[in-house]
Amino acid sequence: MRDKSIIERLQAELDKVPLHLRSIARLAFDLDEKSLDKNLESTYQHAISRLTHIDYYFQWSYSLSRNPHTLPPPADFLEVEGMLHQFNDLEDMKEGDTYALNNSFSKWISNLLLRELDEFLQYYLLVLYETCLIVKFVDKEIVPVDVVNTRLAAKKFEESSLRERLKTLRQDYDIDFTHKPELYSLHKLRHIFAHFDGVVQKKFCNKDDILEIMWPINSVQAKHRITGKLVPFEKVPRPVRRQSILDTVHKNIRCASGSLV
Repeated sequence: MRDKSIIERLQAELDKVPLHLRSIARLAFDLDEKSLDKNLESTYQHAISRLTHIDYYFQWSYSLSRNPHTLPPPADFLEVEGMLHQFNDLEDMKEGDTYALNNSFSKWISNLLLRELDEFLQYYLLVLYETCLIVKFVDKEIVPVDVVNTRLAAKKFEESSLRERLKTLRQDYDIDFTHKPELYSLHKLRHIFAHFDGVVQKKFCNKDDILEIMWPINSVQAKHRITGKLVPFEKVPRPVRRQSILDTVHKNIRCASGSLV
């Protein structure tokens, strides 16, 4: 469980003030740069921890999809409460069946991780916006109306779309993001998985009735030690002796309306 945000702590202080006194009240809340830095550090550590877990899930999913011999240990029906029937007899399962199930399981995990990454982005955009809202209160007097207006602004931001959130951060606080087309594209894909079971809907397609998804991938190149020419990493003799150069490129997939992503 993460620490309460500063806005939540301000609201807790405001809740202690009787209603008839709020028009003249001043909150005894010491908001300085040190407390703000501590809140940001806590948020950063929670974010890194979550990304570490997501990265682990991705790696496990990829390894599992390529291994036809990995099987889950059999569950003891006496220990698993609510287990009514075991549909897969693991002992009699053939290698081809195991490979198909592991591959299917890997795709299922990837589906969930895509949704998880999108929710991660949405949440920490909100955290970033809340931080921007309370920065103006550092070393200043805070009155009840400030807390109310800040919470209303945060709620409006939370209910806005991804495109509106990025626009607000750019216009109000000069915070811009790279790869916005890819972010919008992956958000659309997450919506298809979450609400349409992976079936492409016509409303998500372009004028040619095609859904086009774009996302960033890393392209690794190495610099030739004599000529200085950049060489694709897969063509570099092993071991690599010089530092590689990491670039970001784009990859697209195209799906027709009514097909499965």
